[in-house]
Amino acid sequence: MAEEAGRLKRTVLKKTARRGIGRVLLAAGLLLMLLVTVRLWLMWKNLPKATWSPSSTGSSILYDVHGQVITTLHGAKNTLPVTLNQIPPQLQLAVMAVEDHNFYINHGFDLSSIFRAALADIKAGMHPVQGASTITEQLAKELFLSDRKTISRKIEQFMLGLELQHGYTKSEILQKYLNVTYFGQGAYGVGAASQTYFGTGVAHLDLAQSALLAGVINAPSLDDPLVHPTAARDRQRLVLADMARYGYITPAQEQAALAEKLHFVANGQASTYPAPYFVDYVIEYLNTKLGLPLNEILSGGLRIYTTLDPRVQAAADSSVAQVMNRAFPLHSGQKPNPQAAALTMDPRNGYILAMVGGRTHPGLLIRNRAITGLGPYEGMLRQPGSSIKPLFTYTPAIVSGLTEMTVMDDVPFSIVKGRIWPENDDHLFRGYMTLRHALAISDNNVAVRTLARIGVNNGFSFARNQFHLTTLVPSGSRNDDTLAATLGGLTKGVSLEEMVAAYSELANGGTRVPPVAVLKVEKADGSLLYSYQPRQTREFSPQAAYIVTKMLEKVLAYGTGSGFPLNRPAAGKTGTTNNGHNGWFIGYTPQMVTGVWTGYSNRLPKPPSGFYGATYSGPIWHDIMTAALAPRPVEHFTRPPGIVTEDVSIRSGLLPGPYCPPQDIKAGLFIQGTQPTTHGEVHVPAVVSSQNPRLLWAPGSPGTPETRIFWRRPSHLLTIPAGIPPPDIIVRNKWVPVRYAAAGSQPAVSRFGTTAPVKNTG
Repeated sequence: MAEEAGRLKRTVLKKTARRGIGRVLLAAGLLLMLLVTVRLWLMWKNLPKATWSPSSTGSSILYDVHGQVITTLHGAKNTLPVTLNQIPPQLQLAVMAVEDHNFYINHGFDLSSIFRAALADIKAGMHPVQGASTITEQLAKELFLSDRKTISRKIEQFMLGLELQHGYTKSEILQKYLNVTYFGQGAYGVGAASQTYFGTGVAHLDLAQSALLAGVINAPSLDDPLVHPTAARDRQRLVLADMARYGYITPAQEQAALAEKLHFVANGQASTYPAPYFVDYVIEYLNTKLGLPLNEILSGGLRIYTTLDPRVQAAADSSVAQVMNRAFPLHSGQKPNPQAAALTMDPRNGYILAMVGGRTHPGLLIRNRAITGLGPYEGMLRQPGSSIKPLFTYTPAIVSGLTEMTVMDDVPFSIVKGRIWPENDDHLFRGYMTLRHALAISDNNVAVRTLARIGVNNGFSFARNQFHLTTLVPSGSRNDDTLAATLGGLTKGVSLEEMVAAYSELANGGTRVPPVAVLKVEKADGSLLYSYQPRQTREFSPQAAYIVTKMLEKVLAYGTGSGFPLNRPAAGKTGTTNNGHNGWFIGYTPQMVTGVWTGYSNRLPKPPSGFYGATYSGPIWHDIMTAALAPRPVEHFTRPPGIVTEDVSIRSGLLPGPYCPPQDIKAGLFIQGTQPTTHGEVHVPAVVSSQNPRLLWAPGSPGTPETRIFWRRPSHLLTIPAGIPPPDIIVRNKWVPVRYAAAGSQPAVSRFGTTAPVKNTG
């Protein structure tokens, strides 16, 4: 009986526990539903009214950094409103086929598309990766929301779509959608798009033309037929296939449209507003980062205060045009025509003072070669060549304890597929060299050896985390955690915007101030909509920044940038890619940083003209900086405490030894505690023949013995890959074997080189 009673008691307790757990779960579920309901209600309450009755309060106005008007934005928007009756049926059907084929039968949303997109988002870790928007929802986004891809924005879009569905007919929704949708090249709506691409009214478009325009809607920058004809053609093919699948056209009509050769008009629409790429960048920022709808940005009566400096912008516009048009006239018929981009920043506050994203600007929100690109707006990533060396190798090397006078032996590093790697353009190896001199002349071998010494991962981490080169790829079968990265061999590349911001840290003593273009936005009624909050972070020491800056001054003094000196302290670096597609020059003074890229936007098998950092980018940089800095006082880079100067041997990096000749003794800058305390023993005397100083003297040699000073090559510095015979003497930058004036004489010394041949001014 007692055992039975115990079993009964345990059963009752288990059932009670289950009921308790069930009640807790039920309460939690009800609470969650209540919270979701309240959240949705609050979102609904705060949504804008879903109506397109006249609500704009006039043109938005942009102001420069001095508070003067740059432009009004109403003129930047290319529109040509048309009625639904003027839009040919095949264009309406083409848009519905590719964007929302159930448009006339759905209720403003498509459940199957929502579930499919939700599944894709869940697989991506709750990040929105796939669209599920109907035409009605897309219209809601165009009129009332931003392009930010978030779950909450999708919910808001869904709610506004329901309101539009309730308040307007399908025909009214479709007509409005076709009049406000962006088609690239600054064209909003099918009326403007028809004129922009085909030079004709929308009513005259045929099936092939209609399908092409419908295909552009998904990604106006990427599928622009004037810039990316192959991508646009692929989208046109997809649209026609969808139209045939849904029975809108016959297979014969599909094939006929595919076979039709389309003729585009030369887009002669010039920029109708000043600093067009900067203005586009501001619009992009307000739309993507602040979440303002394009409709509000362009015609909401906003007052937008920016960082643009008209003098600097004028210098950038003029310099890019003059240098590039001299070499590559825009109307010369050369195809492809090379491009250029420039960006200037104030390193102390992050203000973007000027921006040029291309040689021409045919319309609103087109491809900007100066930026990374935000949201739907396309920028450009390019290989940086040697301009990345200070960021990937030399700054982290100084931070890790090496010095500008640390000596590397410039001898081959490795053999790759039977060839020496890396090599310099002149295919020379120069022996002992300081990091300062190697950076000035952009020596590839020393850069790789230095990165190997501090650790590849340290260089990669520093460039990505301290210099914020976010496009560097950290892992995978192809990544940038490699020795080749210091030479600019990257998986994706970098943007001019990121590179200028990175160099700004050097100009600003190791402190990062992120780039900023918008300082304040006010509504039409004067209320504050947005105010920029300055922020800065210390990324590395001012001592390291100062020493790297002084190293980069040598680039302009006698190195690869020696053709572009300014009449004030300045530092900089060139960059060139092996295939000749990209030429870079990024340089700075304490007040201003300017980066310039020139080259070809698309990769070519063999570029018609190779681009080097000093060929076109250097002159553009020099002209911008000269004009922009003319009214500003000369400033010197501030030397922080904790820096000491010491005379050292440029062949050992140590204190001069007893045989070190005066021409090999140079003053170096050191962070306190890193200066050398021992004497070098690289310079040694050797007895040579007076008749031929390249031959060691031995008894019986012709001529008389003479003592000369040579470089001894210690074995611990001589790291040579297998397959390359070690040098014994370096004479005039070329290796020669040790020979003796008397046959059969024994070697006196080995592996040393003369001091005279190598010119080293730093």
